[in-house]
Amino acid sequence: MLIFRTSTGKDGTIWCVVRAPSPLIVGALRPHWTTAEVAGCPFGVLVAALCPGRAPDEVVASLDVEEQAYANALPSSSRRSEWLGGRLCLAKAIARCSTVRSPMLSTTSGAAVLPEGLAGSVSHKGAVAVALAAQVRGGLGVDVECISERDASLERKVLTAAERARLRERTDISAAQYVTAHFSLKEAIYKALEPKEQMDLEFDDIDIQLVTLTQQVWLSPAVKLLTRQSVVRTGILLDGDWVLAAALREPCA
Repeated sequence: MLIFRTSTGKDGTIWCVVRAPSPLIVGALRPHWTTAEVAGCPFGVLVAALCPGRAPDEVVASLDVEEQAYANALPSSSRRSEWLGGRLCLAKAIARCSTVRSPMLSTTSGAAVLPEGLAGSVSHKGAVAVALAAQVRGGLGVDVECISERDASLERKVLTAAERARLRERTDISAAQYVTAHFSLKEAIYKALEPKEQMDLEFDDIDIQLVTLTQQVWLSPAVKLLTRQSVVRTGILLDGDWVLAAALREPCA
């Protein structure tokens, strides 16, 4: 279980400390609702923030009026904070790669609506929010997960038969790391696909060649979509007890 502890500094700044180690994604100590870029992502600008509890007024005010109205209409305070945290990160990521800014509302599937020529994706885990954005003609996906030993029990749900066979040969990483990494990559890939290709997509439809995992180094596992035509590239970062996965769908020829 993730544990988030808040404390107040001498200047009145509220900090959020995450028990699970994560030097790059959440840092050892960072003011809550404050964004920071995660360096090295191969597909665009990746921004993360710790967003526990109610969003500060200045964060809400920094967003577009339509985005504020959308957030206020969400059915629960937890869902509102999650959505605002994702949009805070996405706005910062977009500002790094484009001067175009329009309301980042949600499609029926939950994806962010972005201007032509921009792609982006958002993910949450507990109070951690991340967003990826870039000027690309294809699709982007991002996912963040915290590794738990219980994740190993999801092996048969998440992994293909070939991936399970490769797991048996691994001695360099734990089963929990292996399964969580595959889960996160497949979630990011799903988000990067077009809606028609997302329909009825199963974990078994994606096979990933994960050669290794190295702390705080972005790696690019090979991916094969077994039942879809799209070409997808991926990146994955192991950061302490956390995994960040990103995916880029190449534009159709």
